[in-house]
Amino acid sequence: MNHQCSLHAPAGRVLPISATSDSTQLPMSKQINLVINGKGGVGRNFWLGMAKYKASKNDFRGGYELTQRYGEPVALPRVATNFSLQDLEKRFAAAHNNYGIGYELYRAQMQNGRVDDAPLTARHISERPNSPAYFHFLEAQCWAEKQNWKRAWNAWLAFQAAQARATK
Repeated sequence: MNHQCSLHAPAGRVLPISATSDSTQLPMSKQINLVINGKGGVGRNFWLGMAKYKASKNDFRGGYELTQRYGEPVALPRVATNFSLQDLEKRFAAAHNNYGIGYELYRAQMQNGRVDDAPLTARHISERPNSPAYFHFLEAQCWAEKQNWKRAWNAWLAFQAAQARATK
């Protein structure tokens, strides 16, 4: 017997592939968004597993971007003063442990385009025991601004770990 196998459908017989679920009739991208947002029955932190998976495949940008899109908003302190960058540098040099001055200095550095100094300020404080977790987050933002995605991801992981320690 001569059997031929054709991988091509006859003209006019090809049906478009619909990326929808039979049960919801939503496009697959919307279904994934529902799952990641915790409304798809998988769990509220599904995005975190996806972010860690992306990072494990060296897609640090993809992992970091998921943290920014779906992670909880980070509570940051209010800036109460209007000191110049130079004044804040002097104040921080005199009071290394003052988290408020450190945060204001970080913000002033970022606003003045000193993106090389800002992560150093954030790391200086985040390395201290019992420092606020948000300093790791600020460092992650700096690295993302510089498009150093691996460092941004690692700083975000440090933020998450510090946040978990703070809630225990």
